Amino acid sequence: MLELTVKEKSGFLSAFAELIGGELQNGILRIPENKGKGYLRGFRLHNTLEMIVSNYEFNDSLFAKRLGNQSSLKKVLFSFNNIFPDTNSSNRVTTADLPSIQIFKGKLSTETLYPGKTKFRSIFIGIDSLQLKQFLGLNEEN
Repeated sequence: MLELTVKEKSGFLSAFAELIGGELQNGILRIPENKGKGYLRGFRLHNTLEMIVSNYEFNDSLFAKRLGNQSSLKKVLFSFNNIFPDTNSSNRVTTADLPSIQIFKGKLSTETLYPGKTKFRSIFIGIDSLQLKQFLGLNEEN
């Protein structure tokens, strides 16, 4: 198991690049050829709003444990999955390939299996929960 430690200043992409032996340049992490193919691209849209666009796959499975911190609990994450069509595949589309969305609150620690030969085509958007409440015009404690 590989351990992914995300530091507040460097962020997820820097830690992920270090984990897979890649290099982060101008917010873009290209998956090294010996590990797979594709990219992850990070954007900071606002102090409290970040986005990662990913379109990649690994040659072999990768199991990573992400150790978060207290500030990750303040984030709400939106994950838009399978939103990029696979133009290189002649295989039939299965229910696993259908677009989906997940909304969840940040966690202190997670364990993730990235299966080999699996395409990850997603957009993640993270926003501070207080900022989201402001955007939505909410004043409640939920």
